[in-house]
Amino acid sequence: MLKSIITGAAMLFATTAPTLAADIHVYGPGGPFPAMKEAAAAFEKSSGNKVIVTAGPTPQWIGNAKDNSDLIFSGSETMMSDFVKAMDGQIKDADVVPLYLRPSAILVRPGNPEKITGLADLFKPGHKVLVVNGAGQNGLWEDMAGRTGDIEKVKALRANIRTFAAN
Repeated sequence: MLKSIITGAAMLFATTAPTLAADIHVYGPGGPFPAMKEAAAAFEKSSGNKVIVTAGPTPQWIGNAKDNSDLIFSGSETMMSDFVKAMDGQIKDADVVPLYLRPSAILVRPGNPEKITGLADLFKPGHKVLVVNGAGQNGLWEDMAGRTGDIEKVKALRANIRTFAAN
């Protein structure tokens, strides 16, 4: 997946560069930063255009992005929708290009002491679940459980959630 992210980002840089004479300013969240940094380096090498990638929590870069951004990347489609709104009309919904599918993952403690093999295990009573509720993952746990089509699974997973981590 990292390769597809980097390839997609490089393609976006390539379509942005012909209209630019100066440095290319790229902004977005911290999660995709390593892939964007690698794509920027590859693009710089092939084009000679300098790419400045700034990443991190939105409040740290959104002001500068409004002034000089050439490209905005996100960690999810819902996050990009938030960026479209935050950029006060500088990004049009029609110009947003999804680059890749983001698979969901379950991270377990080292050694997987609870022997979690999939989402169904997290519906069973007694598990202590932490979910990320921010950074493009708002409601991800609900979506994963809801795709089963069974509201009881959503209830069961929610009953096991001990922490809703902001980011």
